[in-house]
Amino acid sequence: MKQKTICIVLLIMVYSLLARNVEQGFIEFKLKIAEDIKNGYDQIFSIDTLFTVDGIGQFELIKDYSAIIGRFKWKSDCEHKGFMFYMTDMEKNKEFLFQFTWDSKLGLSDMYVNGVLLRKENDKFYRPWSPINIDENPVVHSLDSSVSNLVYQPKFYTFREIAKRVPEKLKEKNTECFIKKSDLIDLNIYKRDLIYSNNLSSESDVENWLIEGPAKISFKGNSMIVESESPNPPDAFSGNFNFWCPETFPDSIMIEWEFMPINDFGVCHFFFSALGENGEKITDLSLAERDGHYEQYHSGDLNNYFIIYFSNWNILRTTNFAISSLHKSTPYSFVSHGTKGVDPQKKKFNTIQVYKIKERIMLKIDGEICLDWNDDIKRYGRIYNEGSIGFRQMAEVKARYRNLKVYRISLNN
Repeated sequence: MKQKTICIVLLIMVYSLLARNVEQGFIEFKLKIAEDIKNGYDQIFSIDTLFTVDGIGQFELIKDYSAIIGRFKWKSDCEHKGFMFYMTDMEKNKEFLFQFTWDSKLGLSDMYVNGVLLRKENDKFYRPWSPINIDENPVVHSLDSSVSNLVYQPKFYTFREIAKRVPEKLKEKNTECFIKKSDLIDLNIYKRDLIYSNNLSSESDVENWLIEGPAKISFKGNSMIVESESPNPPDAFSGNFNFWCPETFPDSIMIEWEFMPINDFGVCHFFFSALGENGEKITDLSLAERDGHYEQYHSGDLNNYFIIYFSNWNILRTTNFAISSLHKSTPYSFVSHGTKGVDPQKKKFNTIQVYKIKERIMLKIDGEICLDWNDDIKRYGRIYNEGSIGFRQMAEVKARYRNLKVYRISLNN
């Protein structure tokens, strides 16, 4: 009886070890491409599988006008959506060491490039997922000459363990295409003249604003509370909405408002320079009807730019989108990363400023420049100038807004 009990205990221990191995994993590889790649209208769409890991998944490099995307996707569907990184360009002959590591039981999933962590969450936001069913001894297969030093291990690597594996010559090098660093600029060279002000503190302040989708608007404490009427939708496409200020503003402006997340999860966008393809105002009835579905705003009959400044959504958890980013519509293009976004942990009002000065766009959060980009007419088509501004929230978000201001920007004499 005692021997039988010992055998059962040993079997349980072996099973537990195997289960941990299934729950944890680590993939590492070097990538060095032979030709420059960049998004934009000249980029021809293609998907190339660069390597596979038996029973686990495969890594693909996707080239498109909208973005250059590296994607590791699982062999089978699960709550975790794999690892992705978005770029506008990647230079030839530069070396990148990628490391993906996960622990599904603890909800950990980190992605590094040359030792730089592309996404860091507070552990209160971690969400466990079901472990991947993998082969007992997965074999890696490199399918492209751009990939080398491919490794798989059934283990989660900590930040310190990752750092020890990164060669000194690569540490924190060549990361600009994943996390953009803004140039230092003296914004005092610009003169600001207030042309619009709205406290966003009462219903009368937004009585002529345009709601598209299931938005619920209320007011408390001299601020506007914005949430979805469907905060727990059945899919990622439902329950989202846009909330537009119908004014048409000129080019060369700075928009400022205060924003505070009430809950932890979701994505917030800010739209600007929004007009119809032929210059129609956003309220023009000749434009296609809009009801909050995302594609209507990035690939419909509206031209605009939009910034993601708050992002804590499980599908984006393992991408470098989960910071801040700038996008351009029609056709949709991802055009720039930011260095940071609003921290979901900090339940305070953050001052957001968006500068749109001809082809130049900047994002500031609490006085820090987080994004700085110049549009390129040859690469992304015509530059959008005057237009309307609006807020967008995904269904999970509940947030407060106040003190919206728009300034005309001009150079000081």
